Amino acid sequence: MTPIKKWCEKRHIGTTLAYELLKKGKLNAVKLHSKTYITDEEDERFIKSLPAYAPQHGGV
Repeated sequence: MTPIKKWCEKRHIGTTLAYELLKKGKLNAVKLHSKTYITDEEDERFIKSLPAYAPQHGGV
């Protein structure tokens, strides 16, 4: 388990985006007292759920 702030640092996203993802149900977390954690399994699931990068070809 990783505290959400450290998870955000690891994934290079802001905490605001992380909490938006939680609110939308695209990311799941667990609570322990007042702390929010992302489990290793959820981290892996979340990364696998992201779309592959597809470069855009403009005007060609």
